[in-house]
Amino acid sequence: MKNCPKCNKQLNDGSDYCENCKMQAQPEQTSSQQTINDSSTVKQKKTKTAFICAAIAAVAVTAGVLCFVLFANNGGESEASSASSIAGGEDSAVSDIRPTTDSRGDDGDTLPDADLSDYLYEKDFGVYLSKNGKQGFEFLSVPFGDYRVIINKDGSQLVYRIKNSLYVMDTEKDSEAVLLTDGVITFDFCDDKSALLFRTDSGEICRYKCDTAELKKVSINANSNYSASQDGSKVSITDSDGILNIIDFDNDSTEKIDSYSKNSPIFTSDDYSQIYYVKDNTVYRKKSGSESEALANGAGVLQSVDFETGTFYYSGVYKEDAPNELYCCKDGKSVCVASSDSVYIAGENIGGEVLVVCEEKGGSCEYRLVRGASSEKIDFGGKIFYAKITEDKNRLYYSLKQEDETYTLYTMDISGGASMPEEIDSGINNGKYIIKDGKMLYSKDNEGLSYDLYIDGEKIDGNIPYGHAVMYNGDGICYLTDYDDSVGKGTLKCYKSDGKTETIAENVHSFDIAQSGELLYMSDVVVLNIDFEEYVGGGDLYVYKNGESKLIDSGVTDVITNVSNLDYLHLW
Repeated sequence: MKNCPKCNKQLNDGSDYCENCKMQAQPEQTSSQQTINDSSTVKQKKTKTAFICAAIAAVAVTAGVLCFVLFANNGGESEASSASSIAGGEDSAVSDIRPTTDSRGDDGDTLPDADLSDYLYEKDFGVYLSKNGKQGFEFLSVPFGDYRVIINKDGSQLVYRIKNSLYVMDTEKDSEAVLLTDGVITFDFCDDKSALLFRTDSGEICRYKCDTAELKKVSINANSNYSASQDGSKVSITDSDGILNIIDFDNDSTEKIDSYSKNSPIFTSDDYSQIYYVKDNTVYRKKSGSESEALANGAGVLQSVDFETGTFYYSGVYKEDAPNELYCCKDGKSVCVASSDSVYIAGENIGGEVLVVCEEKGGSCEYRLVRGASSEKIDFGGKIFYAKITEDKNRLYYSLKQEDETYTLYTMDISGGASMPEEIDSGINNGKYIIKDGKMLYSKDNEGLSYDLYIDGEKIDGNIPYGHAVMYNGDGICYLTDYDDSVGKGTLKCYKSDGKTETIAENVHSFDIAQSGELLYMSDVVVLNIDFEEYVGGGDLYVYKNGESKLIDSGVTDVITNVSNLDYLHLW
């Protein structure tokens, strides 16, 4: 049996939730960092793309017969990749296609100084690249399905996979794409997008540097996905023997760290100079260039690590009919900071030094604000549904569920310990919220398929459709309102940082944020609703920049964006 990573109680075989603390059971992890895979951050509602044959569509107007071809898997892979495409299982409908010749015209010539205004979109059974707001040129022809395209930070290189073949293309030169390798299972850029990382079905972990075109491959019999440092220079992965390996591409070395407890996650610093893990009920720290050192005994699950202060928290070893205990260790000294029938961290806490901890007994929680080895009880007046501590660790936000099944939102200054809570709003239908620039963003007055958008008690707008994410582009919060599902159109607005709301465009089907932070939207689309599924037949793609909308291309069926550096806010 496995133990719950939150309260350390044993999980029943096959159970999706911990019976004790109700936490959803998580798969085994190899790192606390986000696993690199083919799935981008979940974006706003994405319709299935459809290409409509023009001739048959004309007949359909009078005869009522529609001909369409589904375009499976949108190019940005905003939703999780299918199991068959990840594992190379079922054969795709796509034939063995090779890159098309660069067909850009005079209008598509690349400007010498790229300003990051590079947009990818689908049109006419192909993928197009628009540079600097000009009409795009087709660089890839894929009549059906299994492909994915991403673009690096400065827009100079495109990477795409057809079936399991991976290609790279220099967008600054009139050259065809180059095949990197076949048999690719998963690929993505590292966090700073300076390098491409991918894994092959032959057990190789590879790095391709965008600036030098250097390709390095390391063979390792992996049994897990991998995680990487922000610059992609180091990768952690577990091999078939259960040993954690750190691949150092810059120094052409692979270091076997240790076996570890599968019940406990591994925590790594951003640069991988420090690694914390649990083995044989002992917390270990491995620093670069040094042997692993034992820091604390009697550990069940490693809960949180603050690399700046060296503070970490861990659950004691689970013992039946004995209290659960949470320990804080700092400077080699462990102190029990919470103890009860069940002890777990409440909400989403930032950092490893300040936590809100629930001591649960008889179904009710007593809460503690824990900062290092010191803790104090806090009476929140109810059970916390969702809690979050700001990155500076000075303010707490939380929501409480009321007897009438609604929620009340609060904030509290915790810079000098617990203070009096400040109520932000009540009567909330959903207890989830987002903190942005020190303000609480949330939905309220949910009715049917829409909700109202609020910030710190102030209504921003209403009739926001479910299924469409609210997005933050650096200057404001963008959203659709008054959306008509029958025609797939609404009004695109942005709530600016100065407190003013700006209407961007009418008749907007969907919108997205480009890698440069610019707003892209599709207007006047052809939408078919068949058996409650929505299919897009094409529309006009615009970029909104400096207060003006500029048409990029027509007949566009989907927009492909890199989303890892953007905020996609989901309030439902």
